[in-house]
Amino acid sequence: DGELNNNTNQEVKKLETQVGKLEQMIGKLTMENYILKKEKEYILQRKKEGSSIITGTYLNPSKKAAD
Repeated sequence: DGELNNNTNQEVKKLETQVGKLEQMIGKLTMENYILKKEKEYILQRKKEGSSIITGTYLNPSKKAAD
């Protein structure tokens, strides 16, 4: 009976250690996923800004008609 408890306790400790490692991995992957999403948003925003036409607030009208 004592041996069964000892084996059970060892197994519980082993499983708790494994759960802890998996929780750390989940945390790391969650953070990595968050960073990659933010990077993607940043890149898409930069591309969008780079392709937009920027003009001044006042444009001089042409003095003559276009040919």
